[in-house]
Amino acid sequence: DECLWYSDHHSWPCNAQGDLVRLKLPRNNLIGQLPEELGLLSSLEEIHLGGNDLVGSIPESLGQLKKLETLDLSWSDIDGVIPPSLGQATSLRRIHFVGSASLQGSVPPELGQLLHLHDLLLARTDLTGAVPDAVCSLDLQEVWANCDELACPCCNYCCYNESIETCRYV
Repeated sequence: DECLWYSDHHSWPCNAQGDLVRLKLPRNNLIGQLPEELGLLSSLEEIHLGGNDLVGSIPESLGQLKKLETLDLSWSDIDGVIPPSLGQATSLRRIHFVGSASLQGSVPPELGQLLHLHDLLLARTDLTGAVPDAVCSLDLQEVWANCDELACPCCNYCCYNESIETCRYV
């Protein structure tokens, strides 16, 4: 029963109906790929899996999670691109991919459909191109990126080169 899984004791992982709403397993030595079946957990509001040895791409199916507010895959080995389908997860408020150095490609303009998004943390990734105008026009509070690789007019925190010492608020 997933409702008995590890919890931080500040928030139970399930709602009153017994549906998993919080998948919070950061730094738990998880290894492997994220399954497409995550998109079937329609009550999920939070996914915190940062600091694990996760590989492979971000499942397209996460875009089906209409209640998802937080997606944190920071400091993992996730690769591939940010799926445009994430723009369909319209409750997303926080996307944290900091330190997912193998994440590549560009920021999909579909993220501009996330009207509640206020944190977009993309520093220490291998993303290139530019943060789309549709994304920058959102009411974002925190936007982090490698500003020497990813043009980011709406960034308020930029990293340069490969050293963490080269990150600063702008």
